[in-house]
Amino acid sequence: MKSTYSIKEAQSQFPSLVREAESGGMATITRHEKAATYVMGAEDLSALIETAELLSNPAAMKAIADAEAGRGRVYSIQSSVNAMPGPGAGAGQGLHLQPGTAIPEKDPVRTSRP
Repeated sequence: MKSTYSIKEAQSQFPSLVREAESGGMATITRHEKAATYVMGAEDLSALIETAELLSNPAAMKAIADAEAGRGRVYSIQSSVNAMPGPGAGAGQGLHLQPGTAIPEKDPVRTSRP
């Protein structure tokens, strides 16, 4: 399916443009042979907005750069769980888990500092 349509073409084919956009495609709608608007799926638009928000956040960009450079901290699952307060407990007193819940002792999780 082509990806550029005049307004008149888009009007007559709108249902198929929407189906195409829902499956990951995008259509450009033109007025006088210049792009006027785009039709894209909701998931793609959400992803685009989320990416723009991350790229405009200096702390997020620093965290990403630190992680890519290997400058993040490594925490084990157990130390993370121990740092979380359980019901009625203060910080550092552990998370109250259901009996029989296994937490691996050495399962590192890499995070980076913002």
